Amino acid sequence: MSEDLSFELPDGRHLSYTTFGASISPNQSVIIYFHGFPGINSEGLPVHEAASKRGVVVVGVTRPGFGDSTAHPGRALSSFAPDVLHLADHLGVQKFAVLGISGGGPYALACLRHMPAERLRSVAVVSGMWPTALGTAGMMPQMRVMYTLACWMPGLVNWMVGMELSAAAQDAKHPENSREAIKYGTGGFGTEAQIFGRPWDFQLEDLPMDVWHGAKDRNVPITMADQAVELMPSVEYHRFEEEAHLTLSMKHLGEILDSLLSKLMN
Repeated sequence: MSEDLSFELPDGRHLSYTTFGASISPNQSVIIYFHGFPGINSEGLPVHEAASKRGVVVVGVTRPGFGDSTAHPGRALSSFAPDVLHLADHLGVQKFAVLGISGGGPYALACLRHMPAERLRSVAVVSGMWPTALGTAGMMPQMRVMYTLACWMPGLVNWMVGMELSAAAQDAKHPENSREAIKYGTGGFGTEAQIFGRPWDFQLEDLPMDVWHGAKDRNVPITMADQAVELMPSVEYHRFEEEAHLTLSMKHLGEILDSLLSKLMN
């Protein structure tokens, strides 16, 4: 596992990333990990052991406005795809897979929508967020309110999140991640909540990928995933009746990695 690294994008912004698993080398299998909402690249740490056993490199990348990644004013879901391609070029990686967890899911979809298939070979969305237009029944009330408020009053959401995360940052049990999440303020959180709450900048369409979702997920209700998959008949849907938002990736990480790798190698 590497320490936090960063590189400069063509527009002068910096993108922060960390590598887990095996060391990067020519012809190495590479999975790029998109963290949840909010989050930073170190969220990918749980994959380190499983990736090492499989001889695969996992690159955790921090989205703009979080941690050490420079904010990108006016960004949308699709804005992240060029950043990821620049990261792959920086690392000398020609072919790769993308694993989008929770809030990282929409960005994985955007990459699949906009990247050339010869570069992005496979995608998995695990407990991923879907357009709120699909319905939020069953979602935790505070999250439903947050997405609605973010569309119209992002400043209020930033303030509320700042109060909550500032208190969490004082918690000795997890000071590092909490402080990293608000290192440069809560603007990244408000921006992302707004992006998720508003209509996305691309339409769901039949894209070849794997969707993994638990029926007991209250962050992103299973009904959202069910409806999304109906719009994408080529999707391979892994539906788990007894798993929740976090337990799915915790219990089935090996299966998820193996599925991604099998498609990446084909």
